[in-house]
Amino acid sequence: MSTELSVIVAVVPLLVMALVWLFSKFENIKEKNHKLELQIKDLEKRIEVQENVTSEIKAYTNMFIKLLQNQLEKKQ
Repeated sequence: MSTELSVIVAVVPLLVMALVWLFSKFENIKEKNHKLELQIKDLEKRIEVQENVTSEIKAYTNMFIKLLQNQLEKKQ
């Protein structure tokens, strides 16, 4: 009986330490995931802004080309 008790006394703290270690690792992973999610959201916003700017530049470029074409047609 005392041998079983001493084994239990030796094993239980090891199990508790292992669980604490696993939970701390899990928390670290959760924190890293949260930071990555925030970075992804920021990058998505930047991409959206860049897409808007690109489409505006494209529209103004097309308008400028049409104006130039009209001017060339008038001169001919």
